[in-house]
Amino acid sequence: TALTRNADVASMTGTNFSSWFNASEGTLLAEFLRNTTPAASTFPSFVNIDGGSVNDRLALLTNSGRALSGQVAIGGVFTSLATGQTWTQGASSKLTLAYQVLNHAASANGSSPVTNTTVNLPSGLIAMRLGDQAGGGANINGWLQRISYYPVRLPNSTLQALTA
Repeated sequence: TALTRNADVASMTGTNFSSWFNASEGTLLAEFLRNTTPAASTFPSFVNIDGGSVNDRLALLTNSGRALSGQVAIGGVFTSLATGQTWTQGASSKLTLAYQVLNHAASANGSSPVTNTTVNLPSGLIAMRLGDQAGGGANINGWLQRISYYPVRLPNSTLQALTA
């Protein structure tokens, strides 16, 4: 018989999260393998650092068009740093998001980083979620192969090199 199981989703909260997270600057990196095409209504999240909802977060995600993006959300205003790269089903991809006040960048699969110098930082971030977002409904249907966090905003050239 066919079996269905829940998605594997991991989260880190409390001092397990706050003891290492730098709210003023940092860099996220995820290497992942997507297994299926996302539903049109979902934005699968590989890594999410949030304040308990999607309204305040830093995220590595894709949209239904397979676009790999970094995202900064502040009070429900979403700023996407679309890398111009897409994922291919069954192939490994790498995506980064560097954040700092008025200094954000994202790169995927060795692409030139996309930057934004007009967006501040979300506040009240309390958790890191792997493979989904706060509230669920955006699981990746794939595998996280590697996650890295750097407590500094790495240079754009390093973001590109990390994803090559």
